[in-house]
Amino acid sequence: MSCDVTLTVPCMDCGLPAISVRCKTCCARLRSGRPWERLKHTVFAEESHCWICGTWVNQDLPQEHAKSRTVDHVQALRDGGPPLDRNNCRLAHRGCNTARTNQARGNRTHTTLSVDISTI
Repeated sequence: MSCDVTLTVPCMDCGLPAISVRCKTCCARLRSGRPWERLKHTVFAEESHCWICGTWVNQDLPQEHAKSRTVDHVQALRDGGPPLDRNNCRLAHRGCNTARTNQARGNRTHTTLSVDISTI
């Protein structure tokens, strides 16, 4: 008889178990507050094209629209990217940002250990 166990590492910010270098709670916390809002407004003011697909971003679209504006972290927060570094933040369409994130999550390798529990 065997069972699969997903190995975790401690979150670099809080120490709780995480599949990547930051846990979901810390990633969410880093995308809130005044410093994050200021950085978003800076990115929106300085950039006009999606860094992923290269086309213009209509910054007047409602937030739910796939072509609306978002700020994307070039190096993901879950992978240790600096959350408030202007050089790590770029303008992106919501749909492009979501697709890139989903692709990165699919490519992320999780270490799984199979253990024969009869040997324990």
